[in-house]
Amino acid sequence: MSLAAQAPDGTLHPLRKLLALLLVSVFTFSISGCGGGDASSDPEGESGGASDDLISQVEELISETEALMSEASAAEAEKYMASDFEAATKVLNRAKEYLDDGEGKKARTQIRSAKRKFDTILKDVTKIAGEMEEIEGQKKAYAEKLEAAKAAGAEKLASSEVDGAARSYEKALKYIKDGKTKSAKKYIGYAIGDLDRALEEVGRKSQEKVKADQEKALMAEKKQLAMDAGAEEKALRDLEYARDRERLGDQSYESGDFDGAARSYRDAKTGYVGALETAKRSELAANSNNNGGNNSGYNDDTGNGGGYGGGDEVPGIDDIDIPDIGVGGDNSDLSSGLPGLFSGVAEYNSAKGSLSLNWSAGTELQQDMKRLAGDPANAIFEGDEGVGSGQDGNYVLAGNTAGYHIVNASFEDGVVIRAKVQFQLLINKPEFELVLMSDGGGDFYAVSYGANARVYNDGLKTATVVSPVKMYRKSPKDWVQKREPYDFEVRYFKRTEDEKGVLEAKINGETTVKLTTDKYRKGFAGFRWNDTKFIVQELEVRGLVDEEWAKAELNKSPEESSGGGDDDFDF
Repeated sequence: MSLAAQAPDGTLHPLRKLLALLLVSVFTFSISGCGGGDASSDPEGESGGASDDLISQVEELISETEALMSEASAAEAEKYMASDFEAATKVLNRAKEYLDDGEGKKARTQIRSAKRKFDTILKDVTKIAGEMEEIEGQKKAYAEKLEAAKAAGAEKLASSEVDGAARSYEKALKYIKDGKTKSAKKYIGYAIGDLDRALEEVGRKSQEKVKADQEKALMAEKKQLAMDAGAEEKALRDLEYARDRERLGDQSYESGDFDGAARSYRDAKTGYVGALETAKRSELAANSNNNGGNNSGYNDDTGNGGGYGGGDEVPGIDDIDIPDIGVGGDNSDLSSGLPGLFSGVAEYNSAKGSLSLNWSAGTELQQDMKRLAGDPANAIFEGDEGVGSGQDGNYVLAGNTAGYHIVNASFEDGVVIRAKVQFQLLINKPEFELVLMSDGGGDFYAVSYGANARVYNDGLKTATVVSPVKMYRKSPKDWVQKREPYDFEVRYFKRTEDEKGVLEAKINGETTVKLTTDKYRKGFAGFRWNDTKFIVQELEVRGLVDEEWAKAELNKSPEESSGGGDDDFDF
């Protein structure tokens, strides 16, 4: 403030005082002019209150809305549009509460909303009622189907389908409550479809149960024969395998997996047959030693000379009647000389011209095999190193990385290789082939992992037949179980000159693939592998001797003998 506006004593100038007084008066007048007006100027009374006109308007709307609600109720909206009817009723009741509290405007807003909702319900309920009649029919069909499914045992045999039906039906009921007929019909349809599939599954499993019961009965017969033959003492390994598969079969049966049970019972049956044959071989060997003679061959429980696991469709090697197969005038020489070519157990049947080979130890097999490809270190015949602790003595051949080995015995027009194999590792693009009719090089038949048949020429695949069994059509990485032994059986036979030969394979007694071919009729049996680590626990090779090869081998000097050779064949 300038000095001119102040008195000499520092107080305000009289003019300044007058100006301040004037401002205070104006401010006071303004406040008094902005005070509350006459209550009668609010057409609806005090704030939040309701005028008589507004109250009358709301009451009239409530009356109209209640009339609409009655019409909707008569049209069964509470049944067919339950959610919408309930929501509209809540809004109507809220309007009444606001009116009772003197909140006229809020009451009017709510009652207008309620009236619109009931108008919509009345428009839709007739159409929905017609659709609901169709849905009622679906609900009845569902109830009947559910009762039939439960009576058939679907809750146990097809539980996933029954549970799916229940979930779909629950959703349908929710849609019915909401008046969403289209969605309701769709989900009831889903529920009925699930029950149809459940009944189909029950029918399928009923058939599988019959098969499982049949397989179990057949298994029990073979089990009894094995026990009667003394398998407990003479074939304990085969017996334990069979018992393990039988236990798996029982577990699958109890859980309703009858197809799995049938497979396990078949495996067990094969195991008991193996135990029976092992026990009989042991008994024959003991009798032969006691009699000081050489008893060649063995018979199965039907009295026929049999190869391991001879099936109904494919004859055993000794059952193939081919007049021009076998050795002629030199039979006596072969009988006495041929078994002596092998370190393993060799039995020659001069009447049939057949040779049976098996090995109790890897050191025996090593002398009777020939390496065609792969590092020698990739094939192990004894010891734990590279195989696994405690394995020594429990295998005849262990392989890894890559290799190609054959048994040094040539067969013609009939041969079976049976091997019990346990896999330890499959990497990259694994391969494990059981080889038949090999020329000692790149021409041979092979069956990969017992499932897919192949024909090789100069080391190249020229034909392949994939197994029709769905599981075996996958990569071996997807189905081969590590640490679980598989019984592989691959055979080639030719009945007569007029018929083509047949290459057939089995896994655990189940036929997996067949191939008709005459491309190779003689050769060696063995194994070929890559990117696979495995153990051959048991090995047996039987067949009709290749006469030309047999004579040549017997005429060789000891130095010329080809057993245990290490000739590499690179293809």
